[in-house]
Amino acid sequence: MIVCGFNGGSVVNNKFWSIFKGMLFWNIPLLFLVSKVCCFEYELTPVKIAFFGAVSVKNNIVVYGDFGSYLFSTDLGRSWEQRFIGVFDEIRSVVNSNDTLFGVTLNGYFIISTDLGLSWHYKKIEIEPDEKLLKILDADNALYVRGIRTLLKIDRNGNVHKVLRDSIFEPVYNLMKDGNPDEVKKKLYDYNDADIYWYNGRIILNSNIFRDSGFVAIDPNLEKVTKVFVPEEFTKWTREWTYAGSVRVLSFKSHKILKVRLNLCTSDSSFSVFNSFYRDSSFMNFNAPYQVFQKWFKYGNPMFYFTAGDSLFIGMWKDSTKYDTIEQGKYIPYYQFNLYSVKKYFSNPKDTFVTQGKPFYDVYNGYVYINGELVDPHLYTRIEVPSLVMNDSIWIYTNRNRFLLITTDKGYTWRLISYLSGVPRVILNDTTFFFVLDAMETTEINRTTDGGITFMPSKNFVEGYEWRRTLSCFTNLPIFYIDSTGRGFLRGDYRVGNCDRIYYTYDFWETYNYTPGYPDPDSLRSKRYIPPCNPANIIKFDNCYLIATTCKADRLPGLPYLYSFTLLDSSFVKTIRVVRNEWWHKILHILPSDMVNKFIYFCLVQDSTSLSKEWFEIRSTTDTGKTYTTLHRIDDFEGEILQFYQHNADSVFFTTSLPDRLYLYDRKSNALKILWNNEESFYNPLLMVISDRFYLVGRELFLENTDRSDLTQWQEGKWDYGKPNFESVIFKGNVAIAGLSDSLRPFNYY
Repeated sequence: MIVCGFNGGSVVNNKFWSIFKGMLFWNIPLLFLVSKVCCFEYELTPVKIAFFGAVSVKNNIVVYGDFGSYLFSTDLGRSWEQRFIGVFDEIRSVVNSNDTLFGVTLNGYFIISTDLGLSWHYKKIEIEPDEKLLKILDADNALYVRGIRTLLKIDRNGNVHKVLRDSIFEPVYNLMKDGNPDEVKKKLYDYNDADIYWYNGRIILNSNIFRDSGFVAIDPNLEKVTKVFVPEEFTKWTREWTYAGSVRVLSFKSHKILKVRLNLCTSDSSFSVFNSFYRDSSFMNFNAPYQVFQKWFKYGNPMFYFTAGDSLFIGMWKDSTKYDTIEQGKYIPYYQFNLYSVKKYFSNPKDTFVTQGKPFYDVYNGYVYINGELVDPHLYTRIEVPSLVMNDSIWIYTNRNRFLLITTDKGYTWRLISYLSGVPRVILNDTTFFFVLDAMETTEINRTTDGGITFMPSKNFVEGYEWRRTLSCFTNLPIFYIDSTGRGFLRGDYRVGNCDRIYYTYDFWETYNYTPGYPDPDSLRSKRYIPPCNPANIIKFDNCYLIATTCKADRLPGLPYLYSFTLLDSSFVKTIRVVRNEWWHKILHILPSDMVNKFIYFCLVQDSTSLSKEWFEIRSTTDTGKTYTTLHRIDDFEGEILQFYQHNADSVFFTTSLPDRLYLYDRKSNALKILWNNEESFYNPLLMVISDRFYLVGRELFLENTDRSDLTQWQEGKWDYGKPNFESVIFKGNVAIAGLSDSLRPFNYY
């Protein structure tokens, strides 16, 4: 988010001053850089972040992720703030050693916090050009860092004492990519089983090369690398299971146990003998064909073992499919929601797992990505094992897409803190924003009420529903509306399925319902395809909404536009098409009056004899578009109308490309003015207004208006690192959310 700091910039300055003081003795050359940041007028916070883990220090919690960002809590997770370590990099791993936090970033920074996670110092570690740092381990009075192909021994000041490089260190690549594969444009490095453990005086880790046979053990001085071959029965039946090959170390009571493949066991320091952890060696024994050992899955998923204090737990996923009888002996399944549940291990009178607490109910519309494809609407698949266990009873789960889930009582109650997908769509006020994902297979709505710190998805299952009400049949979502009272509606384009309906909400999209109706014009309908229809801005009146949509059978030039004006009643049930199936006009924006049928509208007009030829008009109507008067016409542009912004009841700004221009239309004087233009540029300009300060932004464009009384006066605006590239921006009040990058920051929504 771009949050304006015009009242002295105190929030920004104080924040960066605390970082600066901590960095001063580490990197003297950063003095100019940080001074420059302190003079910068905005706080740029990356919104789309993935979490890689969590760590605690006293009562503080740090949930760390990419873009150098972390969520920070000082009250055991009841409230959060987003902070920045000082470098735009993926924070891959952080450990707590005697109340000092040590960590590594993907591109080779060693980071340290001596004030319980409030501020950070950092130091660059020299690594090979093809190397990335993945995990850090605190053991035997030293720190060990695992890279893709190297293992480093460093001290607590970040000085490297020993480097061991071997291809056997390369971890298993994970196809379930961390990060945000729906939008954020950055290369994602994700490796499954990249952890590094301490066991019986040895460093152990998994290997991609060696995964079908065992794991790797290294002595503390990094002198000797040993391949540990585990018993064949551990691997015979699970070699095709990519995730089964992981070795994990769990701290249980006063000793440690190993998870090798799907089995829990113990071993000596030489790894010559492996013994079952369980009293009954046949219990949870996965050394058999799937048909034999599948019975153990009733207890839980053996990849989801974790410990808390003196207790061993196992997690499991389960769906809530129910069945209705349609006739004797025949049933029809229907899907409600999914569950993540936890079971606790007991050894007396015999080995068993017993349900712990209550399940987490996935009543949200979340999807998981595998190889870039959507797979199953289960947000709960982000819940595997806790990233952090505090005081035995607080379990914190983190994952991609800003996912954060907490239980503070060992699973009896659950609180989803955050989950985010999609792109910014609406800003209601300084703290409430909406992001919408409208992919080919699904629609997701996520909202924040704390200014972008945490996000919550909409619920598509609540008490009383017989099945989930998913938004899974739209190809995209052109119509999305929400007002300050929490009432809103949406409608998408679709190819197949029963999607000819309006979805609506009364509670800020926390939940939603739908009503049939609002059919497309018959002349646009076919059995398999409904053309995309783009709306202008939606106008709210006391008892109805005015919606103008323009459809096109294809997005190629040379095909006709078909537009219509529709009234939707305030209950979202009844619709009236006032104007239907009119040709050759694309409605872009409506400037309303106090009467629903009387307004000014902005549109593109096609030449009926040559549909690829278009011009722009501003028109006035007193009968909802049935007749009109042309007020202004623009012929000399070859690009697009990029953006509209209505500043008040009578003033509308809009920008164009080819040529790049900023226009202002004033209703009172019926004047159309060019405020800025560049005939030869390709900036794709967008207007951004924050606290009544006007900016022109675009591709390597950042201009600021210098005279509020004269909007033709522009100069280069202040930016801290080079020139920004804005690809999109929405704004309201003191907040703008922009998709941008610059010479330092990777692309994100800030």
